[in-house]
Amino acid sequence: EGGQPEKASQAWNAMVTVRAGDPSRYLEAATVFWDYFDYGRAAELLLEARAATRDPVLHANRLAAVYESNGDHEKAVGEYILVLWQVDLYDLEARRRLSYLSRARKLKPVILERFRSLMARHPDDARLVTACAEWLVLVGDEREKAALYLAAVEKHRDMDLLEAIGAFFDG
Repeated sequence: EGGQPEKASQAWNAMVTVRAGDPSRYLEAATVFWDYFDYGRAAELLLEARAATRDPVLHANRLAAVYESNGDHEKAVGEYILVLWQVDLYDLEARRRLSYLSRARKLKPVILERFRSLMARHPDDARLVTACAEWLVLVGDEREKAALYLAAVEKHRDMDLLEAIGAFFDG
């Protein structure tokens, strides 16, 4: 809609409603709004995609990037943690961005608190402990990782986690 942003906006919003429930349509439209610095609408579309598909982690990396572009680093942290916890523990983008936010934006205490809060709400989820431990390795905090593992060994019976804890303290 060359030079007519309101018409273009209407067209991209209509594209989503025509194929409601198609996650790629939401992502396409959100990307356009993101490219034109309408971060609020981009985030809304990504959240609508989650609701439409009933997938609470859909497009988490993209949503984190939108939040980060908008300066809402704490929301970005939550999405990047969600990726590591629920999608892929070794997701390179989420790991890289959390490491950056820890160091450059001085958000290490915020990230650690977010992990702790999630672990308190999901005390039996070993994947969350593992995600936090992996992040602590990235930021070079062996002491905090040791404290995390000491607390986890009392609560968890997940063999993979217990083996990782054993290897950490044996090494």
